[in-house]
Amino acid sequence: MVDTSPDIEMDIDFSSKTKLSKTEKKQQGWTGKEKCLLTLLILSVLIIIGIVAVFLLSILGIVDILPKAAVNDTTCTDLSCLEAASAVLSSMNTSVDPCEDIYRFACEGWMERNPRPPTQSRWFHMSKMLKEIKDKLKLLLEEPIKRNQPLSFERKLKDFYLSCTDTAGRDKLGPQPMLDIIQEIGGWNALGEGSWHEPSWDTTEAMVQVQTRFTGLTNQLFEVEVRADDQEPNVNILKIRQGGLGLPNRKFYFENETESKYIRAYKQFLQTTAISMGVSRENASVFTEEVFGFEKKLAEITFDSGAKEVRNPVLTYNKVTVEELIELTPSINWTLLLSIWKDDLSNTTTLLVFNKDYMKNVSALIDNTEKSVLNQYVVWTLLRKTASYLSREFRAAVDEYTVAVTGLEKPKELWEQCQDVVGKQMWKAVSAMFVREHFPRESKEEVIDMIKYMKRAFKMRIDSVKFMDESTRKAAHQKLDAMKYEKIGFPDYMLNDTHMDDIYKNLKINCSNCLFSTIQNVAEWERQRLREKLAKPVDKKEWKFPPHQVNAFYDRTNNEMVFLAGILQPPFFNRQFPKYTNYATIGHVIGHEITHGFDTGGSRYDKDGRLQNWWSNASWTQFQKDASCVTDYYSTYTMSGMQVDGKLTLTENLADIGGLKLVKEGYDVWVADHGKEGKLPGINRSLEELIFVAAAQVRIHIML
Repeated sequence: MVDTSPDIEMDIDFSSKTKLSKTEKKQQGWTGKEKCLLTLLILSVLIIIGIVAVFLLSILGIVDILPKAAVNDTTCTDLSCLEAASAVLSSMNTSVDPCEDIYRFACEGWMERNPRPPTQSRWFHMSKMLKEIKDKLKLLLEEPIKRNQPLSFERKLKDFYLSCTDTAGRDKLGPQPMLDIIQEIGGWNALGEGSWHEPSWDTTEAMVQVQTRFTGLTNQLFEVEVRADDQEPNVNILKIRQGGLGLPNRKFYFENETESKYIRAYKQFLQTTAISMGVSRENASVFTEEVFGFEKKLAEITFDSGAKEVRNPVLTYNKVTVEELIELTPSINWTLLLSIWKDDLSNTTTLLVFNKDYMKNVSALIDNTEKSVLNQYVVWTLLRKTASYLSREFRAAVDEYTVAVTGLEKPKELWEQCQDVVGKQMWKAVSAMFVREHFPRESKEEVIDMIKYMKRAFKMRIDSVKFMDESTRKAAHQKLDAMKYEKIGFPDYMLNDTHMDDIYKNLKINCSNCLFSTIQNVAEWERQRLREKLAKPVDKKEWKFPPHQVNAFYDRTNNEMVFLAGILQPPFFNRQFPKYTNYATIGHVIGHEITHGFDTGGSRYDKDGRLQNWWSNASWTQFQKDASCVTDYYSTYTMSGMQVDGKLTLTENLADIGGLKLVKEGYDVWVADHGKEGKLPGINRSLEELIFVAAAQVRIHIML
């Protein structure tokens, strides 16, 4: 810093010049007036030289013309800053030393004022925001229908919702809707003599019947999805994954059966549901043990969710023809099963399987299992996913199981359960209702501006990393430059009634008191939608996620970030607040998604979203070595009494760490263009400290 006080300049610049002036006077006999003029001239020249010197040093970056201390000490007193300060302070506990416990320092105030609701297993800003969105949607869904025409998407959505909340109508029907379906798929052994005929039972045909009637709701042995081909991202293809387990984690099947709360609750769910269907207690007990025993064998050949066979996109990419798939799994009639999604199948039709060994083992499991047990299992996969659509006793069994497994004090209220149902099956309609009422369009431009700055910061990070050689660095820059961010908020078509009606024109919802038939109609509509999708090239403009959800995503096969309307609201985003608070909150999310493009999964996809190696061997080896340090570090933690699996959480951990670093780096790039902002009033912390405090606050979690 250069101090321009005249007193200091006089002391520094004039002492030697005074001696020179006196000498000249003796030699030339100058008058007093001439001496005074000479002194003023010298002073003026020195001041000009000083100003020029300071200006040149400023250009060179050696000094700042404006003192940094003056800028850093500026406090913003605008109403928006007062509101931001209140939001930050109310979440803090300033009596805690941040050097001892930064989490309590930044977050304890919020945790004390926001206790976890009994219907939530964890409570944090995103879950609270989602609950607030659901409250708003409840009002919208329960408003009288404004557009009551036959093709109105609003009418169909609200009739669907009303049919779900019509418990009296469902109670009146009891188990009959499901008994009718079971009879149509070949009967059920547990119902007793005459209800099932073993010689005529065909497992594949029964699976086809279930999958056709309830597409997207049920799966047996594996899951089938329509998605972009990882190596040809413009082509849609079928991919087969492992699936078919009832418990939420395969590891639960291997716990002590008499002590495990998960096994006890699951068996109780099986037995209660069977009895409610009219099965005798004796047969219900047999049914329970046979289904659990079969699923335990399925769990033995199922990979852990953190295994490399599941997480590594190179290992899960196995393209086979239908002919090769039949050879892998001969116990399944694949021509019949795949006809659900595609008619014109041939032996040369290609699809993806996530693991060939799993497919072989499934085939062996089917061959070594009695038909009667396979019948019990297939029927259970149907019951397990549809019981909540039936009468009171079935809903009570689902709620009891959910509470036992999750540890919740009580289940969700009926209206929220029904909103989840319609939100999954008709999410575009639900999102359209929300964004029309509750999303300011101006937010999109603000977020785009932040993304640009954070991409600039990430570009500098790529230049600085040591594990990349120049060829890899060049490819990384190309991928970053190509990374898209067009899907922010919601698609414009959601504001167009005609377009929305057209989306659901083939969906038949003709009553507000017939939930079970509506569920089947929606499933059939979804099946036809997937068939059409599979037959076409990948639609790069397609929105794959509900905009009303509080989330953001990175799409590997499209090299694209997506930021949903639900997350672009306080506390993650407030366009009235100072920039640094938004960089700390939604900026962390942006940085998180950018980093996903370069984590251990995303880094295997190139700039065009193609599963293709763009790394040199040396760079990739060093990157993996560095990433393993993150795996090891997080594996030392425990959460809610459970050991963290660093391998399972690696991609998210890398994105969190990288995103947080990018918050500060991205804001610094913005400051270079616009200058620093004032601090928040009433908080004795620097801007840098406030950034990390605000970033910590939006990650608050209250766990069971």
